[in-house]
Amino acid sequence: MFLVMGFTGKKAARLKEAYIEKFNAMEEELHKRPPAAQNSPAPNNGCALLIHFDKHGQVEFTEKVPADAMVCTLERFKFYLEQHGWIVARKEQLVERLMRF
Repeated sequence: MFLVMGFTGKKAARLKEAYIEKFNAMEEELHKRPPAAQNSPAPNNGCALLIHFDKHGQVEFTEKVPADAMVCTLERFKFYLEQHGWIVARKEQLVERLMRF
């Protein structure tokens, strides 16, 4: 490495040895630290974060969502309601059907 950079001689050898010594010290310091829990979620205040993207994939804005909130598409919400016994219809459709009786 030092030959490529043009360093030769005793001064270059001392620099190389000092560099290696510092590198080894940094490596040893890293090994002393306990491993970080990289896959665990960061602690939060009981909220989820909803990220809104524009059509180019850029973040438009973010908002906190309470932990007990349900975040889903309109179709999934409609399906959820129907599965729990609700009738989901537009107001016009409901009036039309009620007028038939």
